[in-house]
Amino acid sequence: MKRNYRKIMACFFSSLVRQLLASAVILYCAGAGFSSAQDLNKILNEDAKILLDAQGINLPSDTVTDSIVLTSEAPEVPNERLLLENQAVIERTRPPKTSAPSFISDYFARLTGSALSVFGERQFSIESSPELLFFNSVGKDYVLGPGDELSISMRGMLEKDVSITVDREGSLILPSLEPLYVSQLTIKDFEKKLTDILQLDDASGQAFVKLNAARLVTVQVSGEVNSPKTIVVPAYTPLSQIFSYVGGISSIGYLRNIVLKQQDSKPVTIDYYEFLLSPEVKSDPLISQSSRVHIHAKGPTVAITGFVARPGIYELAKETEQIRLKDLLELSGTRLIAPQTNIQLLAFDEVGSVRAQTISRDGKVASGEAVILSLPKTEEQETIKISGAVIEPYQLVVDEELTIFEALKYGSVLSNNHADFLAVTDGVEAQTMSVTDVFSNPNAFEVRSGQQIFIFDEKSYGSLLGAVLPIREKGLLKSVLESTRGSIFINGEKVALLPSLYNGPISPKINAHLEEYDDLYSDFMFVHIKGAENFHF
Repeated sequence: MKRNYRKIMACFFSSLVRQLLASAVILYCAGAGFSSAQDLNKILNEDAKILLDAQGINLPSDTVTDSIVLTSEAPEVPNERLLLENQAVIERTRPPKTSAPSFISDYFARLTGSALSVFGERQFSIESSPELLFFNSVGKDYVLGPGDELSISMRGMLEKDVSITVDREGSLILPSLEPLYVSQLTIKDFEKKLTDILQLDDASGQAFVKLNAARLVTVQVSGEVNSPKTIVVPAYTPLSQIFSYVGGISSIGYLRNIVLKQQDSKPVTIDYYEFLLSPEVKSDPLISQSSRVHIHAKGPTVAITGFVARPGIYELAKETEQIRLKDLLELSGTRLIAPQTNIQLLAFDEVGSVRAQTISRDGKVASGEAVILSLPKTEEQETIKISGAVIEPYQLVVDEELTIFEALKYGSVLSNNHADFLAVTDGVEAQTMSVTDVFSNPNAFEVRSGQQIFIFDEKSYGSLLGAVLPIREKGLLKSVLESTRGSIFINGEKVALLPSLYNGPISPKINAHLEEYDDLYSDFMFVHIKGAENFHF
């Protein structure tokens, strides 16, 4: 019993001695004139064993205390400087290079006979520069939070310029001032608060505050985007800039029903048609807190084509099943309509056939229907139609022959996926030629009024290569195949057609495809072409 009592008392006095020793170290440093915690840390860092012994921490005898570094600094809160220095933190997903038309585009193509794009679809699929994230304009109403880096200038009796970051607790520690809690204050409010504090001792005191680097916030993007994921962006990034970092909104994403839920706010629904059609900044909300964004699947849609300013497929507003024609014309940017313009409403009937009926400007267009505007035909009006692999189908009013080079507007109208093959047809017969030849000899090929120019894209040219004569149906495919001068086969595969107006050497046409084959027996070739006497190798 006495032995246990002695052990207990020995432990008590040992602990008391260690605590007194720690207090003595601190009092000694203070009495010796150490004026700051930095001086104390310096002494303790030089012999960390003093503090460890004072706290009753026993280390192995072979421990080197010189390597022990004491620190009380809080971990840094990341802000947009992290993204500037390491942009891999926010990995962008590139939009798909090529994609098949969505079922909505395919539906309206079958209904109208025209390839139409969805209004606004490309706006949120275009890859943006990462530097755009760091050019967000913020004003004095910017709400501060942990991670924001501020530049503060104090004027008056106290002249100071400091750059400081809001810590994790939302506070700032400025020279000669007590800690200031600034989280949830606007820059304007903080500037006033700091000025009031300075003026307690100096009536001339003034404070000026600006944002150097914004804090980072997380954004979880879900729904109909090409790559749903969570990303980090600087606070106050416009929502529209978020989508390029998730590969863009998909072809079935609903631009008029995007839900944004910020951390301390109720969910809001954004209609991006307001953003696309109006210069109002309020239609593109700013991401100020950690948020979730959800893009719903596309809702009701209609289409308009023909003689309109912006042919395309248009989404209807949320919970709307129809639209007035005059409002649809406004969406398409069509404010000028010629007298006697023929306006027809197109829809599928019960058996899947297209029915058309005349509609007035006061009429209504329901979801799944389309409107086509056509000018009245006159005897004086002669046109050339251009379609296929062009940015938008169009027609030219002419009174004389035109070169194909001019009709294609010197190549500016061609889409990126055009093949080196086009046809000129009058509806009965066709002539075919190489696009390269048209641009190499701009005056050699002409087109006249009443004819149509069709530029094949890679997909339609592939279909042409796969077709076999004779084909029963009439139309462009039949007339084009009948007009070609021959075909080029490699390893039993048809790889190219020789246009009817091609008289150049055959070898370049063949050589253009040889690189795709590694196992050819190139010393032997069999050639059989209609009118082969006009060709040379």
